Amino acid sequence: MSATAYASYGRCRAAFEEMCVKHAELAGGVQHTADVNGWIWIVRDESGQRAIVSARSYERYATCRAAYARFRKLLRDLGEGGEVPWSGG
Repeated sequence: MSATAYASYGRCRAAFEEMCVKHAELAGGVQHTADVNGWIWIVRDESGQRAIVSARSYERYATCRAAYARFRKLLRDLGEGGEVPWSGG
């Protein structure tokens, strides 16, 4: 889920495509939630700001860590594929 609100679908899509291309430069990880008992994952942009966050909290650290790893792999695969495959949009 984007941590930033975008004025249009096109801007959101462009930001995601940029994240895919720059996947290796992005920091992130798993952290304990502040407001509920659980874990979330976060991807930060080059400036250290939250760019992408998990859409939900996870009860177990290991489950959250696995979801984070899958998402990072998705960013890498899409970024190294040269083009993000979009349907419809």
